[in-house]
Amino acid sequence: MKQSNERLSELFDRWYNHHQVTEQEEKELMELLKDAAREERLEGLMKEAYESLRAEPFFTAAQRNQIADTILKKSTSRIFTLRRVAVAASIIVMLGLGTYFLFFQKSKLQKDIASTRDSLPDDIAAPKNNKAMITLADGRKVALDSLVNGTLVVQGHVKVVKTADGQIVYNGSADAIEYNTLFNPRGSKVQPLTLSDGTRVWLNSESSIRFPTAFAGAERNVEITGEAYLEVTKDATKKFIVAASGVTTEVLGTHFNVNTYSDEGRIKITLLEGSVKVTKGASVSFLQPGQQAQVRTDVKVLSQVNIPEVMAWKNGVFIMNKADIGTIMRQVARWYDAEIVYENGIPEGTITGEVPRILHLSEVLKVYEHSGVHFKIEGKKIVVMK
Repeated sequence: MKQSNERLSELFDRWYNHHQVTEQEEKELMELLKDAAREERLEGLMKEAYESLRAEPFFTAAQRNQIADTILKKSTSRIFTLRRVAVAASIIVMLGLGTYFLFFQKSKLQKDIASTRDSLPDDIAAPKNNKAMITLADGRKVALDSLVNGTLVVQGHVKVVKTADGQIVYNGSADAIEYNTLFNPRGSKVQPLTLSDGTRVWLNSESSIRFPTAFAGAERNVEITGEAYLEVTKDATKKFIVAASGVTTEVLGTHFNVNTYSDEGRIKITLLEGSVKVTKGASVSFLQPGQQAQVRTDVKVLSQVNIPEVMAWKNGVFIMNKADIGTIMRQVARWYDAEIVYENGIPEGTITGEVPRILHLSEVLKVYEHSGVHFKIEGKKIVVMK
């Protein structure tokens, strides 16, 4: 038994880490894995595979934890053959690129990605810079990616500072209200901003926020287009009000996400911490943490919300939970600044999974192709084929 286990370990290691097994050795490995008595040993091998994966800089801590959970689930589900593992992987590949790495040999995936890049020569890299621009109260425009760290501009008694990690911070106070607008275009990294009251804002691509250089009066008012996540500084004397396409969200101090993209069909306000009041005309609702308001003509509240999916954009991943192809491609288009073209309409079907946003476009599409959809990249255009 000990000798057989050693042989199983040796073959599995060579197959998983290096893909250096002959056809005969692969058959031998499959025979060893078929033995149900060795299920416990297979679990150990899967865990060892995860440990080797932990050294990969490719994954975030959250992704590694997800891979670990996947390993534990799969290693206790009586998977005994490479073929069954491969079939299972093709079905659950949308759990994330980490799962894809785990069940298919890494070298094979790298070859697949290389071949994909060969077939998609007009590949698009993930955004590496912030292309955001501030429009000042006097109409001047300041492009953030062209500026060094330090004080960017002084407006009255308010300093606008760019920190070493790319954040834009407003410091100071003012008697009169003057507004600035921060716009983050498509194909730009998430842009962080700290308002004069300490409220922190993260702005997604193709999004903007209009805000006062310093808050004065009884209310703190901002306007948002696109998508933003806010951590509002508590101030019981001044309500914080977010206006977005006719919908207002009122808070004193809380953490919430606002999605107002016009092509998504409805506005979504998702609460992570605290409480908010959402108003659309005469329709009013109060949210508790974990709830989401969806707004068209009125406000509807959902209690079962996938918070990691909502916050994926801020955390550097695409997370899908049975998302339709159209929803996925709209997110991809904003991030990579690409145009989406459907050859025969939007394909049916859904995708569930997690893919890092640091990947090239071709690598993301390679994972999505396991849903049965195929893609072509033509310049800045993604052609979606059934």
